Amino acid sequence: MVLVPQWSLECNGTKIVRNLKLKNFTKAIQIVNQIANIAESENHHPDLHLTSYRYLSIELWTHKVNGLSDNDFIMAVKIDATIQNAE
Repeated sequence: MVLVPQWSLECNGTKIVRNLKLKNFTKAIQIVNQIANIAESENHHPDLHLTSYRYLSIELWTHKVNGLSDNDFIMAVKIDATIQNAE
């Protein structure tokens, strides 16, 4: 996955996932809110899992096709840019 090297294929190649360890709870929530804004503007919503106050897992797949579509990779690139700008 050349365009999104920090993401991994999971669930038999039907999802892409990125796991993050953020600085603290506040930074994790800021990232979640920024991802939510992107998701709303793209009308493509990832599953977000925040655990132990700063570990964030982001899962992307297209429910309609029960697998991956171009939209998932577009979202991943946009999410990566958001994360990079927030660090």
